[in-house]
Amino acid sequence: MALDPNTLYQEANCLGCNSNASMAEMLMLALLQRMVGGGGGTGGAGLVGTGSPQSVVVATEGTSYYDRTGFAYWYKTVGSDANGWTQVV
Repeated sequence: MALDPNTLYQEANCLGCNSNASMAEMLMLALLQRMVGGGGGTGGAGLVGTGSPQSVVVATEGTSYYDRTGFAYWYKTVGSDANGWTQVV
C-alpha cells in the first residue's frame, strides 16, 4: 500500500480541527504538515520509507522522514550523508 502524503495531510488537518486533540496528536499533525510541505528548514522534501533512515538514507539537514513500517517520524539534524537522523516520534 503506497503512502499518499496528501491524504495524510488532509487527515491531519481534520485532526487539527478537533479541540480535544492531545499534544502527541498535535505534534503528529505538525510533522505531517512539514513532511508534505517540503520537510521544513533548509532540508529537502519529506521522505517516506520502510525502516530507520539512519546509515541508509542520504539527505540534507532539515529533511523529515516517515517510517511506514515502524510508524516513526525522523528528522535530519546534522550533515548531508546517511547519518545524523533523530527519531522524533
